[in-house]
Amino acid sequence: EIEAFIAGVPDSGDLAKMKSVVLESVVTTRECGDWLMEQGAQNMRAVAAGSTPFLRLFSMTLGAYLLVKGAVKAEEMLAAGSGDGEFLRRKISVASFFVHQLLPQAIALAPAIRATDEPLFEVELA
Repeated sequence: EIEAFIAGVPDSGDLAKMKSVVLESVVTTRECGDWLMEQGAQNMRAVAAGSTPFLRLFSMTLGAYLLVKGAVKAEEMLAAGSGDGEFLRRKISVASFFVHQLLPQAIALAPAIRATDEPLFEVELA
């Protein structure tokens, strides 16, 4: 549902700039989730090691989707001349900030998710 919605976001204005970043995050989340599922059959420690950064990636991707969904509605309302224009523009600005400033940090978690369990279990506790 998320990927289909984002693919339908208009290719113009502020929303177009957000679209590619959110799509990249959706693809990264899917690929990392698939990797974790594959690891589950053979190395549960790798799944455990990657689970926390994966949950951060997943939650940030979901948050971006919800913010962009609200921004699309805000754009529609602005175009129709309805609602509080200042509030609607701020809603779009918040979505843009989140997508461009915070979401790339979540996408960058992919290597940590796929790092396997070796770095985590190399440390010996005294």
